[in-house]
Amino acid sequence: MGILFTAVFSGIEIIWDRQFGFLKETLVAPVSRRKIVLGQTLGRATVALIQGSIVFLVCLAAGFRPPHRCCRLWRSCSWR
Repeated sequence: MGILFTAVFSGIEIIWDRQFGFLKETLVAPVSRRKIVLGQTLGRATVALIQGSIVFLVCLAAGFRPPHRCCRLWRSCSWR
């Protein structure tokens, strides 16, 4: 849920940037548009990954453990 919320909020943030003109100012920079989009995407993905990791670690510290069925599925995966 935390990662999903961050992804949705990042999409909304792009709309806000476009609406208030910040996106136009960014696109005028002497950097390719691909690098601008890649930088924004990687930055927001990093934030989502950090937030998701924090939530995961807090859940483990609180005593949450996945059911044994998930563990069996993980061990039987052939792609590991």
